Amino acid sequence: MPASLLMGLILLLTGCGVQVTQSSAANGNTLSCPDFETNVFPVITNPIGGKTCSDVGCHITGGTTGGGYKIDPAAVANTNSPSMENNYTAAFGFSDLNTPANSRLLLKPLGAPSVGGHGGGVIFSSTDIEYLAMLAWINNRIQGPSPCP
Repeated sequence: MPASLLMGLILLLTGCGVQVTQSSAANGNTLSCPDFETNVFPVITNPIGGKTCSDVGCHITGGTTGGGYKIDPAAVANTNSPSMENNYTAAFGFSDLNTPANSRLLLKPLGAPSVGGHGGGVIFSSTDIEYLAMLAWINNRIQGPSPCP
């Protein structure tokens, strides 16, 4: 993804109430798409307590539920694709690069009151491996951009 397109996308997402800041993008800090694909995407698509973010009626692109965080289900069967990059971009947009533990991507599945809870209930705790994998991804900022392979 060209830097100008990434910056435009970040500015667009910022208007939607997400936590990525212009200063983060201007400093070249971003998150790794390959690490997302390997370590975070499985958390989003594999069942945790019988639920997944990508269940029908939850965070599916084009769906009416799930708030602003949407997942493109085509990436489930087609990794290394534009669909995967869409999923990366959505997760990146709900990540706080300055204070990773304050990321909506983490707080919503915890059911945190500070973000209005989670319509799907509590998905994991801050000691679960899934939470720790997502937190590690957000903590590991890299120089960008980081296109999906």
